[in-house]
Amino acid sequence: MTTCVIPAAGYGTRLLPVTRFLPKAVLPLGTMPIIVDILWEAYRAGIQDVILITHWREKIVEEIFQDDSGELIQWLKQRGRNDLVEKLVNCLPKLNLIFLHQPKLNGLGGAILLAERYIEDIFVVMLADNVIIEVEKGSLIEEMLKVQKSTKASTVLSTAKIDWKDVSRFGVIKFSKIETIDNVRVYCIEDLIEKPPPESAPSNFAIVGRYVLTPEIFDYLRQVPEEKGEIDETKAFKMQLVDGKKIIAIDLDYRKWFDVGNIEGYFKAFLAFILRKEGEDKVEQWIREVCEPAH
Repeated sequence: MTTCVIPAAGYGTRLLPVTRFLPKAVLPLGTMPIIVDILWEAYRAGIQDVILITHWREKIVEEIFQDDSGELIQWLKQRGRNDLVEKLVNCLPKLNLIFLHQPKLNGLGGAILLAERYIEDIFVVMLADNVIIEVEKGSLIEEMLKVQKSTKASTVLSTAKIDWKDVSRFGVIKFSKIETIDNVRVYCIEDLIEKPPPESAPSNFAIVGRYVLTPEIFDYLRQVPEEKGEIDETKAFKMQLVDGKKIIAIDLDYRKWFDVGNIEGYFKAFLAFILRKEGEDKVEQWIREVCEPAH
């Protein structure tokens, strides 16, 4: 059974001062905390085992999963609000959760390394500050796992086309060719460049926070020297490329990606979630007219 690792330990500095009080992962998307939406994505992709990496205000994150709503449910039943009772009872996916404390905030690479003792096979990493809106929730992860199985790639990333002016804000891919595997558009990666200036960027395809990895990544992460106290997972991916390992990327295609770690991306994602209830066509129209680029 595939395990999912969700790093959610950071301070959320781009959203200060609100993240002084609330961790980024519990900020709402409509009426749902961000982290719960990520968990539903994992659940819909068929994942049952999830490792949550936490640090800042981690007790608040853990309290989301405590079954302490009995008093509230009873109060609602007395008032005939069974509709709200049903929402409460079914608001969390049924998953096997492990909480891991990241004692030192040494980057995403450090967070992934913490999960090593629980990983025996292919696993998924889903960044808690990257929100994906898709018609069929979990379909991106399903495609990534399917393509990994077909190609036996060491690492499968996800990627989205962005405006050239924004490439200096993200890691971008350099690819040799585009293939169609299992009806999915796949980019064969030659290199990964972190936040290049637009004039020297090899493409305008950004790396999105959904990865499918093999256990070999842990050895590479241990080789990455810390810079400014952090282990950069991108450097581990580059080491894999140097060793001739296959790394591919899945195109997000029709899906929408939001970096909710900054106020603009969070605001757009929040509105998109509200509009989604009115139909996919309205979301698409709104994003196209008001919110491009989605990230």
